Amino acid sequence: YRIGKLPEAEGLINEWSQTLQQVGFLDLAFTSLHAREAALLDWTHKDPFDRALAAQARVEHLTLVTGDSAFSDLSGLKTLW
Repeated sequence: YRIGKLPEAEGLINEWSQTLQQVGFLDLAFTSLHAREAALLDWTHKDPFDRALAAQARVEHLTLVTGDSAFSDLSGLKTLW
């Protein structure tokens, strides 16, 4: 949104908390357990944000929704797309 690639998201950004509540989603904080998991991942992928997403999903036993095939190389991670 910020770099202009998704201008239609302005309403969503401005009403983020209300939208999360309406659809039944919860915020998930990034904790030291997630950071430790990201650091210890046996994965050659170097993007720190991707590593954080993967680690958080693994620690919390969640399915990561992504179209990025890089995540398919990581064992123990459930993905959907």
